[in-house]
Amino acid sequence: PASNSCGPRPPLVSLPCKQPRMAIAAAWRPIGRPLPGELGDFAETVGEVLETEALVLEASVLPVDTRPSPTELRALRGKVRKLTEDAQLRRELALQCVETMGSAATELPPVTLAAFIDAATVKQLCSPGCLKDDLSLGRDAGSLRRGWTLFGGLALSAVAPLAEPLAGVQQRDAVLRLLRNIGRVVDATWLAFSIPALDALAHHMMQLDAFLHRRRIAEKEHREVARWKAQEQLEVSAQRERARLRAKGFDTGKELRPAHLERRVHWSEYRDAERARRTLQRRAAHDQQCQRRRRAASCAT
Repeated sequence: PASNSCGPRPPLVSLPCKQPRMAIAAAWRPIGRPLPGELGDFAETVGEVLETEALVLEASVLPVDTRPSPTELRALRGKVRKLTEDAQLRRELALQCVETMGSAATELPPVTLAAFIDAATVKQLCSPGCLKDDLSLGRDAGSLRRGWTLFGGLALSAVAPLAEPLAGVQQRDAVLRLLRNIGRVVDATWLAFSIPALDALAHHMMQLDAFLHRRRIAEKEHREVARWKAQEQLEVSAQRERARLRAKGFDTGKELRPAHLERRVHWSEYRDAERARRTLQRRAAHDQQCQRRRRAASCAT
C-alpha cells in the first residue's frame, strides 16, 4: 500500500533457484489506484498467474519432506492453466477496450507501480542524464522507459517514506546517493514509478507473453525428458530380453532362419528373438548415423 514505506516483501525475493529469479526480474506490483475497468482486470489476472507460477517453482525446489503433496501440486498447476486461459481472454477484452476508447486511452491517468529492479539498472539510473531534475527518466534504463517518473517509498523510504512524487531538485542529490549505495550492496530492489496507463498495460502483456514462452519451453523440456526416459526403459527391457535369450543358447546378433527351420529357439519365442534382433540392428544403425553426423559436423567446422 502507498501508506507503507516498505510494504510486504514479495515471497519470490528469497527463492534460491534461478527460474523464479527470472520470473521476478520484471516483476511489477500496483500501488494505490490500479488500471481502470477491463485493463485492471487483465493486469490483476496476470499478477495472479505469475504469483501462482512462483509458488509452483518454489515448491519444486523445496526439500522432499517439506514439499507439497502431488495432489496439491496438481491443483496449483491446474490453477495456473485456468488463470492463463482467463488472462488470454482478458487480454483480448482489454485490447478491445483500448480500441473502443480511441485517442482517449492516451489521456488515462498514470498509475503507480512497484518495480523489482536489478542492480545494473539501478546503476544506470545514477548515470549522468538518466534522471532529470524532476526525477523523470531522460532515457531508457533496462526495463524502464523514458518519461517514467521515480517516486518515493519502498527502497527510497529513507529519503521519502511514502510512494508519492518526490520534491525534484531538492531531493534529487539525496536520491542519487541512496541509489548508488543500493546498487553496491544489493542484487535487486523495489522502486516505485509513475508510468502512463498504456505503458503499464503493455508491460503486463509482455509479462504474459514471457510467461507463455517459459511455459512452452518447460513443456518441450518435459516431453524431451519423458522421451529419453522411455528410450532408457526400452533399452533396459531389450537388454534383459537379450540376456534371457542368450541364457537359452540363442545369440541375438546372428541371423534367424525361417520359422519352420529355426531350431535354436522354441517356436513360441521366435517372435521375441526376432524383435530383440531387430532392436539391436536399429540401435547399431542409429549409432552409425550419429557418428556420420558428428564427422560431418567436425569437417564443416
